[in-house]
Amino acid sequence: MTGPRDVCPDTGLVRLSYGRARALLDGHTVLGGPGTGWDLHEFGHSALTHLGEGGAAC
Repeated sequence: MTGPRDVCPDTGLVRLSYGRARALLDGHTVLGGPGTGWDLHEFGHSALTHLGEGGAAC
């Protein structure tokens, strides 16, 4: 059962679970076989680095 907070009000799409998001990110960034792509922690750091380089303040 999906709760109302897990559904986008604009598109009606359901949020990804942590496990599904992790598997998709790994699959799309894989370098040397399964499990060698980025993880969500690395992805978050990458996004924060780009924001910092762009002049975003904390």
